[in-house]
Amino acid sequence: LLHEPYTDNPSQSGIEASSRAALAENIAQAYRHGWDVAIHAIGDKGITNSLEAIAEARKAANISRNNHKKDRIEHVQLIRPEDLDLFHDLGVVAAVQPVFLPTDWSIAEKKWGHERCRYAYAWKTLLNAGIPLQFGSDAPFDRIRPLSGLQATVTRQDEAGKPDGGWFPEQRLNLEESIKGFTIEPARTAGNDDILGSLVPGKLADITVFEADLFQVEPENWSEVEVEMTISDGEIVFQK
Repeated sequence: LLHEPYTDNPSQSGIEASSRAALAENIAQAYRHGWDVAIHAIGDKGITNSLEAIAEARKAANISRNNHKKDRIEHVQLIRPEDLDLFHDLGVVAAVQPVFLPTDWSIAEKKWGHERCRYAYAWKTLLNAGIPLQFGSDAPFDRIRPLSGLQATVTRQDEAGKPDGGWFPEQRLNLEESIKGFTIEPARTAGNDDILGSLVPGKLADITVFEADLFQVEPENWSEVEVEMTISDGEIVFQK
C-alpha cells in the first residue's frame, strides 16, 4: 500500500488488506492476550498505517516503550523519512529480508521510480535512526540463504554485479552490522538473547564454521563460501 500511486500504473496504489482502525483493534486484542504483534507491510503507507495503529493500540492499553514489547513489521521495503521518528519511539523492530534486493531492485525502480527508491530497502537509514533491524529469509517463500543475505546487505547488487557500485550504495551495511542482523537482533526480538545470538560465556554454543574468513573474502563471493561445520548447543550436528 503506497502513499503515492505506482509510477508505472498511476491508477493503482496497492492493496489495503485492513483499515488502520481495524488493524488497531486487532493489535489491541493481541495486547489483551499478552501477545506481541508482527505485521506484514511492504509499501510506505502500509508501514505508516501499521505504526500509527500500534501507537493507537498502545495508548489505549496504557503501554509505554519501557514495557519492552517486541512488535515488529515484516518486510519494510519502502519507507518515508517522516515515519522514522515514530518507528524509533515505538521501538518497533524492522524485520527485513535482504535476499529480496538482488531480484527486486530493478522492478522497484519501474514500480516506484528512482527518487522514491532512495528509501527502498533502506537498511542504513533504519539503523542510523536507532530502529532495531533484524534479517531473515522469508522461508519457505524463499530459500534459507544467510550468506546470500549478507552479500546483499553489503553489496546491494544482483548476481551479475549490477548496478555498478550497488543500488543506492549509501544504504549498504558493513559485515559486522549485517551479522548482528542475522544473530543477536533476532534473539533480542524473541526475548532469548540471554542464551542466544552471540558467542559469550554462559550462552548456548550455536556456531556456524565457514571454510573461509568472510572478512578476508570479497563480498561478491560470500554466497559461494561453504559451511564446514554446524554446532548446536555445543554438539556438532553437521560436518563436511
